[in-house]
Amino acid sequence: MAAIQCPKCGLQKDVPDEFRGRPVKCPKCATEFRIPGTRGLVFLLAYMAVFVALGGLSYVCFHFLTREHGAAIPSEQARNGDNPGQTDEERQAKEEQRRQELAARTKAQEQTRLDEERKAEEARKKAEEEKLAQERQRQEKLAREEQERKEKLAREEQERRVAARKDPKLTPTLDEVDRAPDTFFGQCVVFDRVKVKSGSIEKHKEVGRFTVGVAAMRGDKFFSRVPLNSLFFSTSDRIGNDLLNALLSSDDFYRLKLYCEIRKFDKKWPPAKLLPEAYIYKVEAYNLMGQLRKTFEE
Repeated sequence: MAAIQCPKCGLQKDVPDEFRGRPVKCPKCATEFRIPGTRGLVFLLAYMAVFVALGGLSYVCFHFLTREHGAAIPSEQARNGDNPGQTDEERQAKEEQRRQELAARTKAQEQTRLDEERKAEEARKKAEEEKLAQERQRQEKLAREEQERKEKLAREEQERRVAARKDPKLTPTLDEVDRAPDTFFGQCVVFDRVKVKSGSIEKHKEVGRFTVGVAAMRGDKFFSRVPLNSLFFSTSDRIGNDLLNALLSSDDFYRLKLYCEIRKFDKKWPPAKLLPEAYIYKVEAYNLMGQLRKTFEE
C-alpha cells in the first residue's frame, strides 16, 4: 500500500502499489494528479545518495588539507581574535584592546590630518610673507628711485642757480622789478648804480635775516628795509654784517652793484601779502672813479 495526499485539499488515502505512476482523481475535490511511481522514488534516493557521498568527500578533503598544510578556515570568533575557550573577562579585555587600537588609529589619522592642514597653512603664510616682502622691496625701490629723481632735480636746480648767479643776464631797474615781479620770480638779476646807507641795514625779526634799504642813484624812490607793500631787499648774516661794518668805517663807497635772486616772500603779519624779495648774494662796491673797492659774497 502507498500513502498519498491530494495536492489541493490535502486528503490522505492509501492506495495499492499497482496504482503507482497512474493518474487518479481525488474523491473529495475531484482534482486529478499522478501518484509517484517507484522509478521516481528510486531516482530521488539515488540523487540523495550522490549528494551525501559528495558531501562526505568534501569533508574528507577538507580534513586532509588541514592536516597536511596546517591551515583551517577561521571562525567568526577566530577572525575577531577570540578564543572559544576564553572567559568573559578575557573577551572583554580583548574587546577593550581592540577599541584602544581603533582609537589610536583614529587619533593617528586625525593627527596626520592636522599636520597636513598645519603644513598647508604654513605654506600659505610663507607665500603671503614672500609676496609682502616682494611688495615692500618694490615700494622701497620706487621710493629710492623717487628720492634719486628728486635729488637729481635738486642738483640740477642748484647747478642752474649757481650758473645763473655766476653770470646773471638780467639788469632791470628797481622800478621794473617792483611793477612786474612775476616776470622775475626765480631769476638772478643785477641792480647797478644803487646806494645803501648804514642806517638802513638791520637784522629783521619777522624775516629772520638782514634786510637792506636800497635806493637808485637817480631818482627819489627808496625801498625800505621793512617789508611793507613793495619790493624789499634781504641778505645773509655774513654779507649784512660785513657790509654794515664797511659802510661805517669807510666813505669810499660811491655806488654799489647788487647781485640778487628774486624770490616770493609770504608776509604773515598785517597786512598779509605776497611780496617780491630781492635776496642779495653778492655786493660790489665802487668808488667815485668807478674803481672796484671791495666785494662781499656769501
